[in-house]
Amino acid sequence: MPLLPTETSISVLVATCKVWPQRFDPLSNRGNHKHYGRNQDGRGLTLTGPDITEVKPMPRRVPSRYWAVILALAMALPTPTPVRGGSDAQLVDAAQFREQFGLATDPQLIKDLLADASALRTYSTPLTAEEEQALSRRFEIHAQLDPVRRYAETFASFGGGYLDQAAGGVVVLTFTQDLEVHEAAARRLLPSDALLQVRRVPNSLVELNQLQAAVLADVSSADPAATEVNRVSVDVIGNVVEVGVSSFSTQVMDGLERKYGEGKIHVIAADPAQLAACNNRDDCIGPPFRAGISTTYGCTLGFGARHTSGVYRFITAGHCIENNSNASWYHGPLRQLLGSDRYEAFYSGTYADAGSIGDVSTGNKSNLLFISNANKSARVTSVQCANCDWVGQAICQSGRVSLYTCGQITRRGVSLQAQNGYWLHNQRQANYNIAIGDSGAPVFLPYTGGTTVDARGINWGMDAPTIAYYSAIAWVQSELAVTVLTN
Repeated sequence: MPLLPTETSISVLVATCKVWPQRFDPLSNRGNHKHYGRNQDGRGLTLTGPDITEVKPMPRRVPSRYWAVILALAMALPTPTPVRGGSDAQLVDAAQFREQFGLATDPQLIKDLLADASALRTYSTPLTAEEEQALSRRFEIHAQLDPVRRYAETFASFGGGYLDQAAGGVVVLTFTQDLEVHEAAARRLLPSDALLQVRRVPNSLVELNQLQAAVLADVSSADPAATEVNRVSVDVIGNVVEVGVSSFSTQVMDGLERKYGEGKIHVIAADPAQLAACNNRDDCIGPPFRAGISTTYGCTLGFGARHTSGVYRFITAGHCIENNSNASWYHGPLRQLLGSDRYEAFYSGTYADAGSIGDVSTGNKSNLLFISNANKSARVTSVQCANCDWVGQAICQSGRVSLYTCGQITRRGVSLQAQNGYWLHNQRQANYNIAIGDSGAPVFLPYTGGTTVDARGINWGMDAPTIAYYSAIAWVQSELAVTVLTN
């Protein structure tokens, strides 16, 4: 179990709180790119994010919404004494996680749980036994949504579905018509204790998917109206297609709205996604090796897997392997050999920024996952099926820099451009904490008190410390011709 300091310096907390201005919310779906929109009267622009021209590695930063909680925590702490690192980050993580998932954010409760070595930490931040039980049941319900999804997708009026975690894990279904009929049908398909809301929206999911495809087609054909576009995704919560552009202006926004329809798209200013890799190592000696550890190429080692030929490999991000043909990969100060480059699927048009390292001996292969500073290892026991995830679903990653962090899926089916110009399609966007060096990290959801996990993706990129991109595990397996190890 990680060592959690119980005291920290108020000066450190206050200094951390001042990094971002109050007007910027880095946990929003818009993230750490420039975000503009029309004023309420439809004229001019409103800036709702910092004017960032270059994304660089940065320290953890505190959203303004958590200042009151953190300052109250600081005032409740004893006289400052030396701490063993990261206490301010743990306070921030606790406040963020609790607000995202609709849990109590009482400062004294957070302080007591952080100081309690026996508190449950399945989801990367300490919880009470009651909270742990409630979240576990919530996520069990969310794992049983396929019948509802299949039902909803048979209707042309379906506008998409998502999970409202802040409201207690409500399953939200949207349709353009016949709300009462769909609500009655959905309730029959859900567990009796599931929370459900059915909403009316103007645009169907079929229309939004078609519009997303049209924008991407214009990008591919170098249509003048789409020359600045570097990402396209369906925002099921906003019921629009979100379009990111490199150089934002009223002229660009008006042109895109005229071409694709006002009220159907939302234009934001966004730079190409940053590829998260660097040179830094940790020490987690095998055999066997485990997902979540560092490599000599500055990326994180992903899930263990078995190739269709029968040999064993490890997965990482494809861009970590690109241009390193047949290079050897090592881990830790003893330079333990992980394997050599075998294959990478990092190309323009890919559905998975993924690569494989091998061949791995039977002694080094494993389904283990490093998820904490105390070297706790979970076992991968299942793999999420294709397109079975929902916006709002809980998700975690174990990266070599950010360590073990959790959040929610904020977008599905994202098409976006990476810094090198490559386009990636059907990607997932999430709001867990991420840093340079987390590329290749396993993305998953923990079960059974954190001892077992469901494999869900491979981390590869970022817009900001809480705007991450990962490739869904079904596409990773398909691109690499591997199956993630579950025993």
